[in-house]
Amino acid sequence: MARKHFLFALSLGLGGLSCLRGEFPAADDPYWQCNKNFVCDPDENQVSCPDDCVWSETSAEGPRADVCDAQENWTFVAACRETCGNGQKDDGETLDTCPRDFPGPGCGDGLCAPAEDPTRCPTDCHPGTCGDSLCALHENPAVCSQDCSDTCGDSLCQAGEELSCVRDCPPCDDDSCVCGDMVCGQAESMTSCPQDCTQPTCGNGVQEQGEPCDDGNDVTSDACTNACKLATCGDGFVWTGKEECDDGENNGPLNTCNADCELSQCGDGQVGPGETCDDANDDDTDDCADCQMAACGDGHTWAGEELCDDGNQVETDDCTNACQPASCGDSIVHQDDEECDDGNQIDTDACNNDCLKPRRVIFVTSQEFKGNLGLIDQIDEKCETAAAMNSDLADKAFKAWISTEELAGHAYGFELSGHVHPRRWHPGRRKRLARPHRWEPPSCHRPDGDGDHGRGQPLDQYEG
Repeated sequence: MARKHFLFALSLGLGGLSCLRGEFPAADDPYWQCNKNFVCDPDENQVSCPDDCVWSETSAEGPRADVCDAQENWTFVAACRETCGNGQKDDGETLDTCPRDFPGPGCGDGLCAPAEDPTRCPTDCHPGTCGDSLCALHENPAVCSQDCSDTCGDSLCQAGEELSCVRDCPPCDDDSCVCGDMVCGQAESMTSCPQDCTQPTCGNGVQEQGEPCDDGNDVTSDACTNACKLATCGDGFVWTGKEECDDGENNGPLNTCNADCELSQCGDGQVGPGETCDDANDDDTDDCADCQMAACGDGHTWAGEELCDDGNQVETDDCTNACQPASCGDSIVHQDDEECDDGNQIDTDACNNDCLKPRRVIFVTSQEFKGNLGLIDQIDEKCETAAAMNSDLADKAFKAWISTEELAGHAYGFELSGHVHPRRWHPGRRKRLARPHRWEPPSCHRPDGDGDHGRGQPLDQYEG
């Protein structure tokens, strides 16, 4: 009687009525929901969702009175906690009192297996279409014994199940789906119907003898190829999520797809297109830099082989084209640091050992020397005598400079601080003789009578 009064109160309206669990919201309150999935969720009640929330005499009385069944909840059954049905194992709940919050194996896959407990998985197993003579995917013998046999759902299409068990017997053009007709149909295999199927059939979804796998689909990019072989690098099929590429026999060195089915790139340890080496490290000082064999001029200093490498073809900078630091004596004139570089260790030639050109001191005597001055050594001696009169010039060796008649009247001396080319003098010929090839005097001075330096006179006016 109390139950009838309670239901009557609910039918009149839930607002303002004190029931089992305190105050209920009004019947039209947005709190109440109804998803019509044959399960009475915690936010549903008998008024808002009568299809999901159903009172049952068998579940409300006797041994089931303390169990919150799939179509019951806390709004009208005392055994139901407010949390029962939320899909979680909350404090105070057990498999016996709230089985739906303790789903069994396979629950949630949308298929009510023959041995699946509908009380633990009411979303998969419910009697939605029970009584239509067809064992639907959401039914099993425990849910609807009049539609489902004990064998429906065992993945074997038995005789008599062609129409009633579509999950075991998919539609066929003929009777080849029936096990025992001596025809291996599309839903049969050596495992499910050995009397019909004596040879493995790739693609039937059943792993048979000699098949590493059989997923029954025509997708080549999953873990099982269309040839019923496990996907592997080198099979020519790109395995989604596992491989970047797969060119089959063309995988490997010098190809765009390496032996690990990864797109070739510098640093992967395998020589790919455009690479001459690949040592799989970031060290550009070893014999493989940027996936190219180390060489002078590549811009990377090869440890143990090169002292520098500026990657250019400029011979006169700090690093020569031989990948050696520029230095005096390497026969290369180092720009801005050397005047010359003859590559030898002779300090008295036209380029000294400091890679500087020799500096020569030029002086002009105040005494005139004309006429037949004698042999060349005699003329040089006069120049030496004149130089000895000046303390700044006394410790230097000089040679005479003999002019033509146009510049006659003085003897010119120049210092021998480097190599001097031999001079030849021809008596009776009024002609200038050959000068040394290189010399860079700052100026030439005409001494006064006492031998001291007088006014400066640039030498350029005497060059010819």
